[in-house]
Amino acid sequence: MPHALNELMRRGWLWQGQAESQTDVVSTGYAELDNALHGGWAKAALHELQIEQPFQYELQLLQSSLRWAQQQPQAIAWLNPPAQPHAHGLASYDLADCRHVVINATPQDALWAYEQCLQSGSFALVLGWLEQLDGSAVRRLLLAAQKHPQLAFVLTRQQQLDARAYSTRLRLRGHRVAQQPMLSISVLKRRQGWPLAAFDCAIKPRVEWRSRRQPSARILAGRW
Repeated sequence: MPHALNELMRRGWLWQGQAESQTDVVSTGYAELDNALHGGWAKAALHELQIEQPFQYELQLLQSSLRWAQQQPQAIAWLNPPAQPHAHGLASYDLADCRHVVINATPQDALWAYEQCLQSGSFALVLGWLEQLDGSAVRRLLLAAQKHPQLAFVLTRQQQLDARAYSTRLRLRGHRVAQQPMLSISVLKRRQGWPLAAFDCAIKPRVEWRSRRQPSARILAGRW
């Protein structure tokens, strides 16, 4: 392949298509989103959730995925969450019967820490709250995610729609309709399909959280 094309792929500005194959997926728990994503979240892939600010129902959107991960022998990784997951709150939603590993990494180490989680094969699901990533960093994480049948999510602030190698890119906006919590979901990128205009999903009850200063004894937390 000519050097110029190699350089474009390295920067994440050009993505090489592959023949369509059957993808192993986990249901999102929301019929509308499952339909948009051809069955749900693909394993061995990298999914981006763009949010305006933390706690805009993005975690409720992932409850079904967290419950799936609980049934696996591996742990669940939380990298730089905006608040410490509360064990009692997780238990009330049947999410406490597995290991939760919370990693607090510096901005300089966060990308490396996320990559190590993906490469290790020790986690069924990896959640990372990261700053905006350039094309090279996203491709690096995608290659790591493809090593194991895991679920991998990157949560970022909303940004320009530059080319990135994410398998799925969603833009989320929380709001209410007649007191019912709703999540407006715009599909910016998906496998085997074009982007989709925003649609609403009725949100299920929220998971409880508490300050990062009060870690639970049931959750392993610390710096990487």
